[in-house]
Amino acid sequence: MKYKIQMQDKFLTNTLCAKKPCIHHLKGQIEYRICDQEYRCSSCEFDQYFQDQFRVHTVMKPVNYHTIDGISFPEGYYLATGHTWVKLEDDQEVRVGVDDFALHLFGTPDQIELPFIGTKAVKGSPLINISRGENKASILSPVNGVVTAVNQDMIKEKGAANLNPYCKGWMVMVHCDNLRKDMKSLLFMEESRAYMQRHINTLYEILEEETGLMAADGGTLGEDIYGNAPGLKWDKLVGYFLENKR
Repeated sequence: MKYKIQMQDKFLTNTLCAKKPCIHHLKGQIEYRICDQEYRCSSCEFDQYFQDQFRVHTVMKPVNYHTIDGISFPEGYYLATGHTWVKLEDDQEVRVGVDDFALHLFGTPDQIELPFIGTKAVKGSPLINISRGENKASILSPVNGVVTAVNQDMIKEKGAANLNPYCKGWMVMVHCDNLRKDMKSLLFMEESRAYMQRHINTLYEILEEETGLMAADGGTLGEDIYGNAPGLKWDKLVGYFLENKR
């Protein structure tokens, strides 16, 4: 009987050892999964897949924001003319999204068209397309490279970017062959502030000229400016602020 119990204990021990939980389950990152690599994660295809996906979908929240008249932009991010933002990632990759100014100005789009993975991104050329009713606009790529990931949540939940533009509201990731060169044309720190202030001032002038609305002292720019200010011309806004040339 003692020998039988010892054999049962040995069987249970071997069974438990053979069904070690994946390290990512132990960290609380995934549901239960058996590790069949004896924790040799470097040779595990699932670990590589998980690391790639985890890196893509995990976005660190900016440490601090600057705000001008209700429009925010984060420290540590780069801005591009045409109102996209760029966040540096690893291995020559950047994360790209639409900044808070453009989202306030054009409101929540009815449709967002993201590029396919593998699409060539050309700086200054259309990368993302948005539409609202019959109105359409292109978001220009701030860098050169190849699209390596897209945020499908932007298609499923079209207002997600408006709620959280600089974190969950990212649109695409791009691998840049010559990132250092592309960064020279991007705006950072005081350049970003000056660019944002200049366009906010211009928007106030357009609002006053085309709608008769005056900028109230101490006021802020509200959400969905285009939708709430009859008289604004979509093409004019898109041409000037998003730099869509016709």
